Amino acid sequence: MFEAIIEISKNSNIKYEFDKEKNCIILDRVLPNSNTFPYNYGFIPNTLAPDGDPIDIILLSSHQIIPGCHVYIDIVGGIETHDENGRDDKILCKLVSKCDKEYDHIKDIDDIPKSKMNQIIYFLEHYKDNDGDKFIKINSTYSKNEALEFIKKYSN
Repeated sequence: MFEAIIEISKNSNIKYEFDKEKNCIILDRVLPNSNTFPYNYGFIPNTLAPDGDPIDIILLSSHQIIPGCHVYIDIVGGIETHDENGRDDKILCKLVSKCDKEYDHIKDIDDIPKSKMNQIIYFLEHYKDNDGDKFIKINSTYSKNEALEFIKKYSN
């Protein structure tokens, strides 16, 4: 079990980011296209990914969770991505069973329905469309154990 902080609510087109210096969530930008986040998005505190930001999370849930909310999560896998700032993996997770039992059946990345993974990958490939020099390259997905190793490697 890990703690994460939600930055962006599911179904939002408003991208917030945590500002380390101000210790609060600030508006980064409104997505310059018709895309909306198909999941809640946030980060794991006390981590530092290769891109210089905390490790990102994609939270599998049918509920919209407000930005700034701290949640307890279980890790189920990861997606290796690279953007204009370097390697920027996305860790796939679900709420702990005590908070929501909806995804209890998902234990590892292979348990995520293919249609859900396709939706996540499609969004990642396109949410930076029409956003200047921003880009994202999707490499590969990986298992829960590999995701846990990634988190361990980049924890403070």
